[in-house]
Amino acid sequence: MFFPFAALLLATVERAYEAEHQKNKRINKTLKALSQTDGLTGLYNRTHLAEYGPRSIASHRRTGTPLALLMLDIDHFKDYNDTYGHLAGDQCLKAVAKILKEKSSRSTDFAYRYGGEEFLVLLGNTDTQGAVCVAEKIQQDLKAAALPHRGSKWQQVCLSIGIRVSQDGESLEQLLADADAALYKSKNKGRNCITPVGFGAAGQEIRIWLRPKPMPNMR
Repeated sequence: MFFPFAALLLATVERAYEAEHQKNKRINKTLKALSQTDGLTGLYNRTHLAEYGPRSIASHRRTGTPLALLMLDIDHFKDYNDTYGHLAGDQCLKAVAKILKEKSSRSTDFAYRYGGEEFLVLLGNTDTQGAVCVAEKIQQDLKAAALPHRGSKWQQVCLSIGIRVSQDGESLEQLLADADAALYKSKNKGRNCITPVGFGAAGQEIRIWLRPKPMPNMR
């Protein structure tokens, strides 16, 4: 007569074990997500990039599709902090991050806070023209946000952007170095512009730079 009780007890223990197992899985998933997310902006961080970036490059190499990397930097951000304070600087970073997240909404797109006022966006299956289109939309949304910046000649917060598009499965380190060099060119050309370095649909290398029209004085 003890067998039914033993079976019931065993089933109860098994259910409790499975519930605890699922709970631990959820906790570990949450902890991993937190470890891969920037605490201020909610964007992914370098830890996620180090894990996902090489996998994404390998996937695009197998399928023969382009992968675009945008490197973005808020122009004169130190002056912004000095003028408005670090709390306002944090709000500025959050506002930029929100725009980047909205413009990288596909399952193959990822937005990162790379460090300080520098950001990255990975765009899967995106060629140079597509990456430039996304970069222009980011700048347009930031212009529409009209975050004031007295230290900028445009009188509002702006972004310099460098773009590198891969079609040959270059390493993540190479893509980052090339995008950083393109960003540096944008800075040298007066900031608030886009410098793409990559390959067009016909395979030709593209090296151009774009800058939006000066914004009206917003004093």
